[in-house]
Amino acid sequence: MKKATQKKPVALITGSAGGIGRATALLFARQGYLVALADINAAGLEVLIRELGSGHFSYNTDVTDRKQVHDMIENLAASTGSIDVLVNNAGMVITKPFEQCSIDELLGENDLNYLSALYCIKEVLPHMQKSGTGAIVSISSLGAILPMSASPNYTASKAALRGLMLSLNLALKRYGIHAGCVCPSAVDTRMLEMEALEGGSLLNFLQEPLPPEAVAEAVWQVIAKEKAEICIPFSEGISSKLGSFFPSLLPKLLPRLEVICERKRLQYLSRKKLTGH
Repeated sequence: MKKATQKKPVALITGSAGGIGRATALLFARQGYLVALADINAAGLEVLIRELGSGHFSYNTDVTDRKQVHDMIENLAASTGSIDVLVNNAGMVITKPFEQCSIDELLGENDLNYLSALYCIKEVLPHMQKSGTGAIVSISSLGAILPMSASPNYTASKAALRGLMLSLNLALKRYGIHAGCVCPSAVDTRMLEMEALEGGSLLNFLQEPLPPEAVAEAVWQVIAKEKAEICIPFSEGISSKLGSFFPSLLPKLLPRLEVICERKRLQYLSRKKLTGH
């Protein structure tokens, strides 16, 4: 008699065509997962799905569209029988000043950074509740903890996401489902390059940007060690939380830090051979 093969666990990762999502997908595949990629970038998905090889899934999905999210998750659940891990990674930042942004632009930023995760969680939950197990991890930001004057709406949207995940960490335990978040500092992705060129928080350049693989590893640790939150680097997580305790000091400290950060931003542009101002 042929021995039955054990079913591989399934991980759904949004924003998977980008730096963090790609690194996370590759890590989970190495750990023996069937990976479901979700992104609006069809070309990026094609490249990554070829790299992962056969047996994985790819969804050219706009995760801010509730119907598309519903259809994607129902299709994945029907195809695999379960969804064991959801990683909410899709996100964006608007680089121009808040006062120049239209309401529609700000709502779009909220939709991707917060509501897309909410939609995915609500659709995945019934499947995880049915199996009595599962893990949900969302990529928030240290900007959710320490206010960023250059990106107020980004800060608010990521703070909402962090609050959701920390609350779900408490609420979902009774179902055997673990929820947590990763709060990274600046990550060396296309989005950071865009901020370096077009504007954004200078605090992104206070320390050396993280490689996407470091964030992927933090996602894995949130699940493996059932952490409610991992801030990386650890030192910046501590300083961000301390800074949030004393918001009245920030107007005095930030201008001095930003002088240092501007110099490091220019060094980053030079190192990456980007044309900046």
